[in-house]
Amino acid sequence: MRKSIILFLIAVCAAGHARPDSIPQRHDSISLQQALDSSLDLLDRTRQKEWEEKNLSGLEMLMQQQQEREARQKKQALIRIGVGLLFLGVLVFGWVRRKKKPVS
Repeated sequence: MRKSIILFLIAVCAAGHARPDSIPQRHDSISLQQALDSSLDLLDRTRQKEWEEKNLSGLEMLMQQQQEREARQKKQALIRIGVGLLFLGVLVFGWVRRKKKPVS
């Protein structure tokens, strides 16, 4: 029992008189945290730039596809208008021809 109490007291005294240099200083942990934060910020900015470039290229591709689709629709509309005018001309030609009766 005495040996265990003596060993306990020696351990407590040894821990109490430990070198202060062996305990990490708060200044070191702060500079380490700042370095970690700056590297994380740099990583976030890099990821943000990559994300913006990827989305911007996707947006440009989408805009190009939309312009191509609108051009096709415009072409189809002009063709339909042309066909409609052609049929209108045929109809008018038929009416004019019907009104004229051959003189006999």
